[in-house]
Amino acid sequence: MGWHKEKGKKYEGPEKVDKKSFDNFLKDLESGKAKVFLKSEPVPEKQEDEDGLTTVVGTTFEKIVLGGDKDVMLEVHAPWYVVFWVCVCDCFCV
Repeated sequence: MGWHKEKGKKYEGPEKVDKKSFDNFLKDLESGKAKVFLKSEPVPEKQEDEDGLTTVVGTTFEKIVLGGDKDVMLEVHAPWYVVFWVCVCDCFCV
């Protein structure tokens, strides 16, 4: 895996690391052909629900949130976050 400081992105490196594959990886990185590494859920089959809300995942974030021509309000959800707040509320609500 590689990191491009100026672009602020991680890139998948070669599976087999030797001089030739590493040189090719560096060339791809400089030319913009290297594959960006992103932890993401799969893109849902139906991105927009019946209320008009769009589901955004890691691989669609730039296109939908940053690259569109509409203003966007983004609510970030993590499955474990709700449980955390329920625990905190139970502790402090005496």
